[in-house]
Amino acid sequence: MVPLHLAIGLVEGIATAAVLSVLFRARPDLACARASARTLRPVVVGLGVAALLTAGAFSSLASTAPDGLEWSVTRTAGAILRGPADGIRGLLARAQAALAPFPDYRLPGQTGSASPPSSPGTSLAGVAGAGLTLAVVFGAFASLRWARRRKGNRP
Repeated sequence: MVPLHLAIGLVEGIATAAVLSVLFRARPDLACARASARTLRPVVVGLGVAALLTAGAFSSLASTAPDGLEWSVTRTAGAILRGPADGIRGLLARAQAALAPFPDYRLPGQTGSASPPSSPGTSLAGVAGAGLTLAVVFGAFASLRWARRRKGNRP
């Protein structure tokens, strides 16, 4: 599943970049280089609240059925995905089993089948994922700001 979700993440990242590009063209005052903290604070807080609601509360409404892309890839490459886990696929499967903090959206140490969408593990995994994504985004922006200041081009 790692390659499938990596591809989905890349496409979603490109879509997000396109939306931000349109947003910053329509509202240049929101661009980080030109916006004050006062201008950005309501936007960041609003997006953070929406992310936490979606990840934590709305995850209980999630379907256990695969989404359209996951279903179509599984259907077309099902034999490959269900085949022996050797080579790079086996390496990635072992890494995922060892490193996944919420395997199948279960709480750490919980055993059994995948948690239902309304399980606390699903909500916690969603909130943790949203928080991690937020940390990566803020880290990227902080790095860009630091690099720009270092060059002498103050934002």
